[in-house]
Amino acid sequence: MLQIQMGPERQLDPDDDRLGRSFMGSRPGMSEQDAWTAGRGVWKFNADRALAEEEVQIIDTEGTVLALAK
Repeated sequence: MLQIQMGPERQLDPDDDRLGRSFMGSRPGMSEQDAWTAGRGVWKFNADRALAEEEVQIIDTEGTVLALAK
């Protein structure tokens, strides 16, 4: 399992963000789609390890799973 942890939500300027996001990070009650939008980004992973995982979770700093992909 690969986990991507997000800190608290913060606003972004879509013109300054390479992915055009207006926010990143987690907030209470966010939808799974919002978690994927906020959690996507440029991450440094060992490609072989990441591709070998059967599950990816986006979690908040408390360890709550916000989004899950298999």
